[in-house]
Amino acid sequence: MGIINEARKVEKEIREAVPNLPPIKFRVTRSRRVYGLCYWWKNEISISRPILERHPETLKGTVAHEIAHLIQYEINPLDTEAHGVLFRDICKMISPLVGVSTHDLVWRY
Repeated sequence: MGIINEARKVEKEIREAVPNLPPIKFRVTRSRRVYGLCYWWKNEISISRPILERHPETLKGTVAHEIAHLIQYEINPLDTEAHGVLFRDICKMISPLVGVSTHDLVWRY
């Protein structure tokens, strides 16, 4: 299956617990430096094809990590601490939904 289809599966798992999540646009990039990026002002998440082709086991965590940033912005748009307390609390909430450890969601991706 394609990267975007797999990302949609992760989104669906999280959306069941966070139904007011805004619609998300996924975009696949050729970045070789970052797994993914969240563009919260556009509700868009980019995912690196080259990295995920080499490390497909990281897709769930990458998508969940970036969705956590979207949720963070929805809760508090003025919170500028990218991996601060609010972000870590959100990761604790969604990590069991996608089967990825909280530590990996916060620090690995």
